Amino acid sequence: MNEHGRPLIITSSFTGGPRDMVQQYYDAMAICKHYGFPDLFISFTCNPKWPEIIRYCKERGLNPDDTMIDHILYVVFSRLTLIHLCLI
Repeated sequence: MNEHGRPLIITSSFTGGPRDMVQQYYDAMAICKHYGFPDLFISFTCNPKWPEIIRYCKERGLNPDDTMIDHILYVVFSRLTLIHLCLI
């Protein structure tokens, strides 16, 4: 008797799945091959409840809990970084 179910293959479109991770790795290596390896890698985390993010989202009618938060954070912190660099 077969007590196991059918095998399920998760496609690379499933975010966070093994095929997605392999695809992300290949994409990163292709970028490095074309542009060269990065000299510096900066990573940060943040809280979508930060006043800057709430203000940015409210001005544009967005919800900070949406999946667009990654793009919003990139834009907000890119602008903050540019402002900071201009003030130095």
